[in-house]
Amino acid sequence: VALCRLPDPGTAPGPCASGSADVTVWLTSNPPDYANGKAHAYGPGGSFEVELVLNPVIDGDTDCRDVACGVTTRSDDRAPGDRSQDLVVPVTFSNGMSSDVTAGPQDQATGTQPGASSSGTPLWVWLVAPAVAIGAIGAVVVLVIRRRAIAGIATLLLFLISACGTSAAGDVVPSATPTGELPVTVRSAEGREVVVTSNTRIVSLWGNVTEVLFALGLGDNVVGRDVTSTEPAAAAALPEVTRAHDVSAEGVLALNPTLVLGSLQNSGPEGSLDHIRNVGIPVVLFDDPASVEEIIPRIREIARTVGVPERGEELATDTQERLAEVEQAIPAGFDRPTVAFLYMRGQAGIYLIAGPGSGADSMIEAAGGTDAGSAMGLEYPFTPITSEALAEAAPDIILLTTTGLESVGGVEGLVGIPGIAQTPAGRERHIITMDDGLLFSFGPRTPAAIEELSAAIHQWAGANQ
Repeated sequence: VALCRLPDPGTAPGPCASGSADVTVWLTSNPPDYANGKAHAYGPGGSFEVELVLNPVIDGDTDCRDVACGVTTRSDDRAPGDRSQDLVVPVTFSNGMSSDVTAGPQDQATGTQPGASSSGTPLWVWLVAPAVAIGAIGAVVVLVIRRRAIAGIATLLLFLISACGTSAAGDVVPSATPTGELPVTVRSAEGREVVVTSNTRIVSLWGNVTEVLFALGLGDNVVGRDVTSTEPAAAAALPEVTRAHDVSAEGVLALNPTLVLGSLQNSGPEGSLDHIRNVGIPVVLFDDPASVEEIIPRIREIARTVGVPERGEELATDTQERLAEVEQAIPAGFDRPTVAFLYMRGQAGIYLIAGPGSGADSMIEAAGGTDAGSAMGLEYPFTPITSEALAEAAPDIILLTTTGLESVGGVEGLVGIPGIAQTPAGRERHIITMDDGLLFSFGPRTPAAIEELSAAIHQWAGANQ
């Protein structure tokens, strides 16, 4: 690992700092016994980490305040002819010129894009990332190298312990200037204490967290999202950093976040979150609310985490008032029908009835119904459907998500499932469907969701009471 002058794309960096020049000074490393230029195996998780002090003058001659420089790595000293996994990260000293290296991997001899390189053909891999700005007299940086399983290419990331600015290419680099009442120390749902210093570039990894952020007026601060974050429409237009439901650490870090927020139950895998934490990005997870009663505390918790507690109190009060209005609209003396929420994924053969703690029970009760699963004494949030269980539940109404009903072939497919047609709801085709994201949003949109569900329940009641 060394600080080198950056040449034209397609040629090797140089000159580079030697160990005796006190330019690239190692403070710590992982594995800790790496020393004297001896190659060492990667550490846990396929990583190698080194903490460095960089000074701008290379070997008393090349001044990185006047020319473009970058931190470079050689993957394996035992194979000096193979440079295919070397990496370069541009570095800018604050009172000097900016590096502007945007070329992708190129063959040193021909300048062609990689893909059919023979062994012995040296390749320099330029990391596609903004130049990093550091102080004019040097700074402590942490260099994290993680080997990818794909194509054997490593990923190199730089995290500055000092403040960052804007790259020469115009890319936004996290600012150390906080917005709102920050810094603040919060406890993430998995138990870690996390210091949040900036809310300027947030990546949100769960839909109802994203909805709260936008409702707090921080939509412009959200720079990335997961697959569930589709509301409001502005959120759906943001870069997605998940593959299916798995978080891509590289995708998150490419957005230069100052804060990552997510769900304890649904954001992962844990290895990806640890990757983000290890680079120095605060990661705060929240417990998913499983009832209407948990919405207000959750809004306040998110607002405090992002440094806008006053906005959080305003949003919490507004949401509470709208929930109360929906509750008051339910007629006094209303004979509550029994409503069973069925979780269906027909392609996978998953058929479940909801019970206490499912979230559906709370929504049904708030909308003026009686949750069938809770009423029949189910112990778990979700229980496999049997003909006997359906007969005992005897729901007046069956509630499903829109995609759930579609997965079993619509209403006719639903009543073809053993036991459904024998229930009052199945016989009379009393079926209610709601948008998946709305029904279980448990956030600022929940009053509207309860109002929609309540209207459907009352429509049934008007026809049957």
